[in-house]
Amino acid sequence: MNDVKTVRRINETEREIICGSIGKISNAALSELTTSSCELIIAESSSRERYFFPMIYLIPKDLFELIHHLKSKIHSAGLYFGFIKKGKFLISLEGAIFLHERNCFTEEQQIQVNEKGEKSILYGNKVLKNMISRLPPNLKKNTFIIIFNSCNELIAIGQAQADNEIIRNLKKNGIIALNLVDRGYYLRKQ
Repeated sequence: MNDVKTVRRINETEREIICGSIGKISNAALSELTTSSCELIIAESSSRERYFFPMIYLIPKDLFELIHHLKSKIHSAGLYFGFIKKGKFLISLEGAIFLHERNCFTEEQQIQVNEKGEKSILYGNKVLKNMISRLPPNLKKNTFIIIFNSCNELIAIGQAQADNEIIRNLKKNGIIALNLVDRGYYLRKQ
């Protein structure tokens, strides 16, 4: 691997972008980030065409000095938390799982899909009404949601496309949510 990565702490501008985006998703998630014993770091690649957007990782605070000291020997570190694109932070599936494990999402942000829905979502498709097995009673359009399979495993993150009142009147193939990223993504990416 000739690709050398520079690892550094995020700066104040990046922190504002990340905290602003996370705050829109969940106040509990924002609180978790600000009180966590983890450090947000950024990994920048020497081959700029390979990584178009700054990749953000979460590592234990006490490991930053070790990682920083090793410099070019680092190829990856910590939990991939997301990336910054056009002044907006986009959380990764791994980041959403990290926050979910810390109870940062409300019941209103969680939906569950049936087996047919799970397969479709893992192929990158949208969430349709006939895929839903559990839906929050007060779902609002544009809400950030986490999507679970029938075994209660977090398989995707998405964005609601309709309010609950509209969902009731949708046909079976009506769109409930967009699939932002799912566990099948790594198999489909080039």
